[in-house]
Amino acid sequence: MSAISKRQLEVASTLGASHWDRFFSLVLPLSKTGFITAAILGFVHTLGEFGVVLMIGGNIPGETQVLSVQILSAR
Repeated sequence: MSAISKRQLEVASTLGASHWDRFFSLVLPLSKTGFITAAILGFVHTLGEFGVVLMIGGNIPGETQVLSVQILSAR
């Protein structure tokens, strides 16, 4: 979000856009790739952390099943 120039926000403001209009019309679309990348990296990291889930929660069938343990069990 720091890559969004203040000039773009100022121009939108002079064209009559409110604070929320600028946020939804400029900030969110320009930040979309960053949000998508963060979601993918967060999901992949969580999938890889099945060891901690097994150590703390165990693998009780029907009770402590998470996606990463299910994938490991399906192999």
